[in-house]
Amino acid sequence: AMCDAPLVACEGACRDFRTDPDHCGGCGRACASGICVDGMCSDALAGHVVVIGHDYTVGRPGMNRIAGNAVFLVRSSPVRVLTWEGS
Repeated sequence: AMCDAPLVACEGACRDFRTDPDHCGGCGRACASGICVDGMCSDALAGHVVVIGHDYTVGRPGMNRIAGNAVFLVRSSPVRVLTWEGS
C-alpha cells in the first residue's frame, strides 16, 4: 500500500503509528490499554486516565480496566458516571 505521511504501510493498510492502539510505535505493537499517544502505550493505572471517549467499536481488556479504575477506585462519594450513546 502507498501511504501518505505520517501513515505507514502495515499489514496491508495505512496505519498511524503515533495513535493506532493496534500498531503503536510500530507494526503489530498492540497496547493492552487500547490507548496510544505519540507512539507509546499509555498505562491502565488508577488515576492515570479519565475515560472520556472510548467508542468500544473494538473492545479491549485494557479499556475495560481503565473504565473500572476510573469508576471504582475513586476515593470520593458519590461516584458519578455519564454515558452517551450516539454518533
